[in-house]
Amino acid sequence: MFCKTLNLYKAQNLSDMATLNYYIRVSKKSEHATIRAYFSAHRGTTLYAQTPYIIPVKAWDSEKSTISQKAKYDNTFTHQAAQQIIDHLNEIERRVFAKFNADNQNFPKKWLQDIIDQYTDEQTRPLIETLKPETLNEYIARYIHEMESGKRKAIKKTKYGQYEINYAKGTIKNKTSFQTEFNNFQNLRGKTYDFNDINMQLYRDLVDYFNNKQYSPNTTGKHIKSLKEIMAASREEGLHTNFQTLQKGFKIMSCESDTIYLTHKEIEAIEKLDLSAPKDAQLDICRDIFLVGVETLQRYSDYHRINKENIITLPNKTKAITLRQQKTNAKVVIPCTPRLTRILAKYRNELPRTYSQMLNDNIKLICLRAKITQKIEHTTIKGAKRQTQIIPKYTLVTTHTARRTGATLLYLDGMDLLSIMKFTGHQTETEFLKYIRVTAEENAIRFSKMKYFNKTT
Repeated sequence: MFCKTLNLYKAQNLSDMATLNYYIRVSKKSEHATIRAYFSAHRGTTLYAQTPYIIPVKAWDSEKSTISQKAKYDNTFTHQAAQQIIDHLNEIERRVFAKFNADNQNFPKKWLQDIIDQYTDEQTRPLIETLKPETLNEYIARYIHEMESGKRKAIKKTKYGQYEINYAKGTIKNKTSFQTEFNNFQNLRGKTYDFNDINMQLYRDLVDYFNNKQYSPNTTGKHIKSLKEIMAASREEGLHTNFQTLQKGFKIMSCESDTIYLTHKEIEAIEKLDLSAPKDAQLDICRDIFLVGVETLQRYSDYHRINKENIITLPNKTKAITLRQQKTNAKVVIPCTPRLTRILAKYRNELPRTYSQMLNDNIKLICLRAKITQKIEHTTIKGAKRQTQIIPKYTLVTTHTARRTGATLLYLDGMDLLSIMKFTGHQTETEFLKYIRVTAEENAIRFSKMKYFNKTT
């Protein structure tokens, strides 16, 4: 406990001397403390009370029993706020001694607390609220709200420099998903975690929680990444000095997903499938939207919304699709293939409206009817357990298979990596090579067509 005299009041009679002291109680569990008051008067009167002011422990000058002139100020504890607290403490002191002179002998137990509480009127409450330290859960909510409103920006880095952009919907969705999972984790454990509670033990507990829910390493890693980003941002904003998330052990786990692509023959089977019956109207639409994804190499969030505004004519008279990717904000331009041109013409350049779950469900049925039923080995990791199954290929086809298929087929057909990356929006060859699905045999066949392997001596 720090307890030093702030001011000394001397009544006219020295026997009536009284003092008002301010102090804080330091706790190892918190970097903030409440300013408390201690009043001592004649005839052994001692009263304790609590003020409404919460300050950083490091901002307190224990020798002078007031806020230090060398306090470290930031956006959560400003110089202006510190001066306001000092002014308020001085005003409380003035009122205490004015009341002391008036009451003289009458000092009930709540005498000092009542004076302080009476002073906490509408003018002081706004200050009190601003001084209340923000908790981790409150910060997460504010962090997401500022992402949604555009107040908080993402930093986009390119080889030409960097600039600020609004967060993509998918990124915001990831943070909201983490918030839900973190809240559920806290409810399960019956504990509310704050900034200083984030450590390696919490990391292990979180990973166990995700494993028990049978999440893949990529899903677990996505949530750990969100926590690390939130802790880094809040640390930069001066809310804590916890560096535990920077430890090597606090890692973002991931694994290469065992996904598939469709061959040229399978794509042709999907396109030629007869879906002209009225009962197949929705399947017909989903088939066409999926093929648009194959031809454009885009994510579902981009390819399902293509309309006439995205269609341009290049200087060489070739039609092309131009759009700005929602996830990366990258601008891409993709020449129209004959298949893509046919599909767009079918809908007068305005693709019908779909949603991802609708397409995910229907594309599996479409592939089944197109006889894409060969059994393949599929490996997944869920809840830290590796599982290998032999399942029909059509069951693994999703909205994202379209993009992966388009990129892989172009690669196998001999197009160079940088050209394909201009279409997909990938920034590095390393990330792109992880993305495409090519076996060692397929890669050898691709290179065997090149001039180097066909030259004669």
